[in-house]
Parts: sequence; C-alpha cells; structure tokens
Amino acid sequence: MNLDSPREFTRRAYLRQQGCAALGFAGLANTVAQLRCIHSASAQDPGNDYKALVCVFLYGGSDSNNLIVPTGSLHPQYMTDRGILGLPLADINNLPGTDAQGRSWGMHPDMANSGDNLPSMHSLYLENKLAVVANVGSLVEPLIRADYLDRSGARPPQLFSHNSQQDQWQSSIADQPFQTGWGGRMADIVGDENVGSDISMSISIAGQNNFMVGNDSANIQLHMSSRGPRLLSTYSPNDGNGTYSDSTSGHRLKALDEVMAASMDNFFTEDYRLRLESARNNNKFVAAAIDNLNLPGTFPEFPNTNLSRQLDMVAQLIAVRDSLNQKRQIFFVTVGGWDTHRNQNTAIVNRIDDLSQGLGAFQAALESLGVANDVTTFTASDFGRTYTANKTDSSGGSDHAWGGHAFVMGGAVQGGQIYGTMPSLVLGGADDTEIHNPANNRSSRGRWIPSTSVDSYAATLAKWYGLSSSELNLVFPNLSRFSPQDLGFMG
Repeated sequence: MNLDSPREFTRRAYLRQQGCAALGFAGLANTVAQLRCIHSASAQDPGNDYKALVCVFLYGGSDSNNLIVPTGSLHPQYMTDRGILGLPLADINNLPGTDAQGRSWGMHPDMANSGDNLPSMHSLYLENKLAVVANVGSLVEPLIRADYLDRSGARPPQLFSHNSQQDQWQSSIADQPFQTGWGGRMADIVGDENVGSDISMSISIAGQNNFMVGNDSANIQLHMSSRGPRLLSTYSPNDGNGTYSDSTSGHRLKALDEVMAASMDNFFTEDYRLRLESARNNNKFVAAAIDNLNLPGTFPEFPNTNLSRQLDMVAQLIAVRDSLNQKRQIFFVTVGGWDTHRNQNTAIVNRIDDLSQGLGAFQAALESLGVANDVTTFTASDFGRTYTANKTDSSGGSDHAWGGHAFVMGGAVQGGQIYGTMPSLVLGGADDTEIHNPANNRSSRGRWIPSTSVDSYAATLAKWYGLSSSELNLVFPNLSRFSPQDLGFMG
C-alpha cells in the first residue's frame, strides 16, 4: 500500500501482489501459514528483542570489479584487461590481510568518502563492521565452467537481462517464474512477532518491489517517500472532524471520502477501498509517531544524497519502532544508475559516493539509537558487469555480466573479511562463461560464473533474523542444493 497516493490496482496486479498468480501456489501459501503458527507458538517471548534487515538494491547492475580490486600480483594484468576502466594501484584503498587463496585486495578510492566526521565503507571494513561477500549471483544449482559451456548444467533463464536477474535476486528462486520475494516470505513467517501493530513490517522507501511480495495480506509492503508520510496527491486534508477546505482539493477529498465510505459489490474494488482506507489510517499513525520523535543529540546529519535521504527515513522509522509496536522490520531502499554502458569512469563516481556516504551515516545513526547490533544492512544488484571495457576511449563502460560482490554492514556482522571465493580474474579462465582465444579472434568479455548463490547469501541473513532450519528451507526452497548454506558473516 502506498502512503503517497492511490495507484492503479488491476486484477493482475492484485494476484501478483498476493503471490498466488501461479496455479498450485496456494499449497505453498498454506504451508507458510502453518509454519507461521508454529513459529509464533514456539518463539520465546521476545521482550525487548528487536531485529531489522535493510536491503540496499543497486539497480542497473553494479560493476563490482572496480569496487573490490586486486592489489598484489594480479594488479598488472587487471590493468591490462580492464583497459580504460582500470584503477591505478596508488588510488586503491588497501584491505588488510588476504583472501583464502592468498590474494590481496583493495576498495575503489571513493569508497573512502563519507559525510562530515562520519564513517565510510572503507573505514567500516577496517572497524570490522562491514564484510564483502564475493562473486554472488542467481544460481539454479552449483555450476562450473565446463557444464556451463556444454549446457549440461542448469542455468537461470534470461541471463544478463535486467528484469529477469532482478526478479531472481529478489525471489531467490532462479528456476521458477516470479511469484513471491524472499523478504515477503520471511515476513509471512515472522510477522506475528509484531504484536499489536497495525503497520506492515515491510516498508519500502523506494516504491514497489518484488523483494517484499508475500502471501499474507497483513504484510503487504508499505510505501513511503524519503520525506515521510505524505498527503494524497492533489487532495487537501480535513480537520479530523469532517470539515474540508472550501477549495477544489477540499471538494475532491470530500467526494473521495463519500465514495470510500460505501462498501463495493465487486471483490477487487472493495479490496482496493479497504487498502486505501488502511493506507490513509497508517499515514496518520506513522506521521504522528515521527512528529513526536526526539532523536538523540548524537544522531548524525545525513548527507543530501538520494540514498542518504532514504536511509535517514529508515533510521527514523527504526527510532519509532516501539510506537509502531514493531519488533521485526524489513526495509527496502535503492540507488539507481549502475547500468554504466557509457562514460563509466565519471558516471560511477556519484553512485559510489552516494553508497559510501549513505551507509556510513546510517551506521552512525544506528549506533546513536543503540540498535547497531540489531540492524543488518546488505546490498544486492541485478548482476555484475563485464571485466573488459566496451570501448578503448574515455566514453567506454562495461556491459551486463553475472556474478558480483555484495556488502553486509552492522554490529552483528563479522566484518573486515571477504567471504566466499573471489573470481580468478582470468579471461577464459575457470570462472568465465566465455572462451578467450585472441589468436582465433575470440576474445572474452569476462562474465564470472557466481561461486556463491543468492540462496546462501540470503539464508545467512535470514538465519540471523531468527528463522529456523525448516523455515529457511521453506523460504529458500533451493537452499539444500548449495554448500555452505551459512556463509559465516553473521555473528
């Protein structure tokens, strides 16, 4: 439901949002409902226990080949293969230690950027509050290069496609058409922990998304803007006693209220009426909670960037969690503009600045609120990008690929480490989907086969969030195909 304005609501959209568009999916929905009852009955009294997950989705496919960069013996070949996209060694922010293969790595220089007196992604890594999860991507099952090339191994459909890969990341079920998101399925199970709350635990500051689509109508994603709850667009408020302004917008609101006061004969129009009514009530409830919020003096001033504004609102919603009667929350925020086919060297800088400054300010805010150990923030993206550039001059960029690196941040994160296996960075090597033989005019672009599945990455977060083994296997039905299932980056 949207706190900003009513949105077109079709029968198809309704079925999709409920997650029951596919025949036979009601069986899974019933199983989720049963597990929710078991979860609610078996859970200990949470008392003051609180947990939240914050998904930061990097729309467009982030070039993580330049977010985490080799600094040791691999760097010269990296510069050759990346061409105009290569980062000089002197510009890279070193990461301490080596990975499991003994290789050293560093971060893009702009990942050390932050707001005034606030941490950056690089400093958070050094403080063990941020971890890297290497070469993550959507997988049907573990896949090696030989099986990819001869097509004997199962692969997700529509590889390198924005929409398909976004759906697969947000559903974690790469071998099925989209039905529900893994965030929505988690909310279906744990939603009863928010005793007495009339507000959905799934709150998006970035509009409609598939990540939060579930089966339980009580947890249909709640939409807000980074400015907080807002009035219906083009409508004027009344005084709460039925008095409307004598204006076009006031007359419009009065007419809407009169229509909405009448029950509808049609199932879908009645459901829309109830949703709109609920959204407006939630609007008032959330707005009142935020208006009465007294933030601590140590609460940081967020930079004036897109992601920072979204995360500022998330921090405020976390701060009023008690007023909203919420002990479990899931948030969704985004940074767009990662589809860098052209002018990548200049286009990506603002994206990385926004990401580093936003995450740093958000972590400082969580520490100010005393919930740094209770909130885990993680990134996701459509896919990684090609290792080689698509041009040799400064107008070049990178194209759609597959595996890429993700970041996890929070007080409960076992940070300062790289989890999983970094790709070999060898064109035509063990991790590449393409054949590289320049002598025969076959040059690979460098599209890395993921070594870690979205399933394992997401399940590690969900386990920390409180899901049992049986609940994990329900939320992630393909999880048993992968090992390890717990990547170890959560405490």
